[in-house]
Amino acid sequence: MARLKNLSEEARLVKNARIREAGKATRARRAKMECIVRKMKVDLSHLSNKQEEAINRLFLESKWLANSCIANERFDNDYLKELDGKVQVKTPEGMEEREFLVLGGQLSQSVIRDLKYSLKSLAKLKSKGKKVGRLRYRKRVRSVDFPQYGTSHKINRGKNRVKLAKIPGWMRVRGLDQLPENAEFANCKLLDKPDGLFIVITCYVDKQPEDFAPGTSIGVDMG
Repeated sequence: MARLKNLSEEARLVKNARIREAGKATRARRAKMECIVRKMKVDLSHLSNKQEEAINRLFLESKWLANSCIANERFDNDYLKELDGKVQVKTPEGMEEREFLVLGGQLSQSVIRDLKYSLKSLAKLKSKGKKVGRLRYRKRVRSVDFPQYGTSHKINRGKNRVKLAKIPGWMRVRGLDQLPENAEFANCKLLDKPDGLFIVITCYVDKQPEDFAPGTSIGVDMG
């Protein structure tokens, strides 16, 4: 039994090393590319009841996780393993255990990553002499990050559809024609705004060659 456990741990380390190397290669490649961000609106009239329920549940579970991390001052992925797909939520009647039905592993890690960014921002302000408090509990989460194209989300430009992990079916989106033809897709965000739901897609394209190189001269014929 111990041997199987060791083999499983070894396989996990190999997988993590492979992911790190792939991430380094991707970052190196994209450093030479141009980053483009496009925002487009979800067509709410074509959302099914199941999709609406899943989306609302996604934002709710993201809030539960964020507040649990803040309450316990845990901002590491190991905390997700300890939670094991469940979280304690404070209600008027007391603490209740709630299960994550929509918030998967990658999305949970994205919630923690956003909290880390917030902590870094507070630390940066504090280093500049600004008076800052603790990280505040979330009354509502309005943004969820889907970090990996092909796994956490998919795009069908021909049919103006986007598929998000744990959300049933494809969602109709207006504006996918904004995306460059040969773009390499990165992460996307689902935003809950007062005027509707939006998808924000980040992609990378090859930089266009410069028409004019510094240090050269241009002659103009004035006729």
